[in-house]
Amino acid sequence: MKKKISASIVVVASAALLVACSWGYWRLMDSGYCVSKMRYLDDRELIESAIRHEIFQMNIEANPEAIARFLQANETCCGVDRHPDWRRTWVDTLTGFNYAEVTLNFEKKQTEVSQGARRFYKSLVAVDACGPALKSIGTDTTALENYP
Repeated sequence: MKKKISASIVVVASAALLVACSWGYWRLMDSGYCVSKMRYLDDRELIESAIRHEIFQMNIEANPEAIARFLQANETCCGVDRHPDWRRTWVDTLTGFNYAEVTLNFEKKQTEVSQGARRFYKSLVAVDACGPALKSIGTDTTALENYP
């Protein structure tokens, strides 16, 4: 009788441990933790990644110094939503597909502005928790929007 109780306790305890570890892992992934870098990326790092993704149509040079100057001159150009409404399912989170939505507002390159077109662009960029930009969508706008 003691062996059956002991085996049952081991099975139940193992199952409880598995559930607790899975829940803890899911919460870590859901919070935006980057496992490969063993840390959270801050908003600025996510914004810089989004800018590198969209730089081909921005009115700035493609180098880190130009990106830093752009962000210093346009402090309210961008915003980060770490939990966008359209985000993924819990299965995506558990398997590591965690991403934030970065909103960029910028003036387009003159070569991108055709006659009668709008000068500004609002881009929504999906950025992985570890930094790489995955995809983006956007639209022309008449003015720059500000983000806190």
